[in-house]
Amino acid sequence: MRASQSVIEREFFSLVACLLRFHQLQPVFILDRGYADIALIRYFTEELHARYVIRAPGNVYVRQPGYSGRLSEFDRTGQWEAISYHGTRPTRLNLAVFWSKDRYGEDELAYLVTDLPADEAQERYRLRMRIEEDFRDLKTTLGLKHLRPRKDIELRMKHLLLVAMVTVCVAAYLYPRAVAERMRVVKRQSDVSFVGLVVMVCRLRWSRYVSGVG
Repeated sequence: MRASQSVIEREFFSLVACLLRFHQLQPVFILDRGYADIALIRYFTEELHARYVIRAPGNVYVRQPGYSGRLSEFDRTGQWEAISYHGTRPTRLNLAVFWSKDRYGEDELAYLVTDLPADEAQERYRLRMRIEEDFRDLKTTLGLKHLRPRKDIELRMKHLLLVAMVTVCVAAYLYPRAVAERMRVVKRQSDVSFVGLVVMVCRLRWSRYVSGVG
């Protein structure tokens, strides 16, 4: 790559923020554990002036009244304001700790660091998980995961545009229902999210229509 990964990522975040602000929208970046970097947090706060919700790994050092140590040893759920995050270059931010599911469906503690109110950050993160579940079902149930030609760049772009259009349509129709069911988070592969159920019902109706039944 012509630039380091961090430079490319920051340029991407800046572009997204500019596009959202052009439409009078306030950007809020919701990121996973790979982005729980103090330099990136300072970039969001001091340069980009964008809000963030980042899931932090358990090995990060925090300090607050009554506790100093790694997040993994902080085994309490709850929400805290203005804690000290990071050991050598600390900054003040908010923390939400709650029970979640890992990729295998097992219970685990999730740690969110944010400049939003902790309860709002937790709510936004749950919506982000709904998006991932629905995108997973779109790829598997509709067969979109197979639309990945390696050599034909033009064909790949057409497939990506198709995925984007389908995603926008599904999001537009299902957003109110997704918000209503935001507290239900699906993790196990044997479970199906709301989008998966909709696709299953549509397939059932279509098969009956083709066979002339119902």
